[in-house]
Amino acid sequence: MDSGDVWSIAVGGVAILVSIFAVVSAKRTARDQASLSLDQTKLNERLVQIEEDRRQEEVTSRQAANVAVQIVPKGANSRSLVFTNYGPSSAHQVDIDCAVIDSVKGERDKLPVDVLGPGDNVDLLVVVSRETIGSHPYVLKWTDETGPQTRDGTLSI
Repeated sequence: MDSGDVWSIAVGGVAILVSIFAVVSAKRTARDQASLSLDQTKLNERLVQIEEDRRQEEVTSRQAANVAVQIVPKGANSRSLVFTNYGPSSAHQVDIDCAVIDSVKGERDKLPVDVLGPGDNVDLLVVVSRETIGSHPYVLKWTDETGPQTRDGTLSI
């Protein structure tokens, strides 16, 4: 065996090693591509779900009433309890749970408001005294096309 044969064997051995490395690299690349494909599929499914949720939220918001309440001064000892519907849908059976409103004189007997249409408001007279001045927690309740709704807050009298 001469030096040319040794070089041929060495080159052949290197070629085999390069081939083995190429096969291993190709398998690793194929595995990585399969993993990336699976990740991309999961991401696309998540994006589709987010878009569906956004559309459903849009539909729901078009069906929802957005009722708020505030106290507006009307005189020395009287205030107006104003219910306003800022939403695109009617609110039904609008009522408020608030200890101070239940205890003062006024038009509490007009609650619950049967229907409060989009953009509508209802004013109820409330007579106040020194004992009722301050901040009072409340729970506003109504029903709209999406079902029963509540909103917590604080009334300042």
